Amino acid sequence: MKLLPIGTVVKLEDIEQIVMIIGRMVVSADKRDFDYVGVPYPVGYLGDEKVLCFNHDKIVEEMHRGYMTESELILREKLVEL
Repeated sequence: MKLLPIGTVVKLEDIEQIVMIIGRMVVSADKRDFDYVGVPYPVGYLGDEKVLCFNHDKIVEEMHRGYMTESELILREKLVEL
């Protein structure tokens, strides 16, 4: 699996609101591992109770790809190795 970059906007399975990815390889408040953490798009961060943790397999559509640099590509490879 190739992790999507920060800023990517996705449509998730069973969720009407589209989501922008703001973090990757996260541990939720209840100590579960997730591929991504996101916020509702276009409103953004509205507090910790409004963030959504999800895994790559729940993404049904990539609507916009986030900005990618050489640093992003290097970090992405390191995150996948974890």
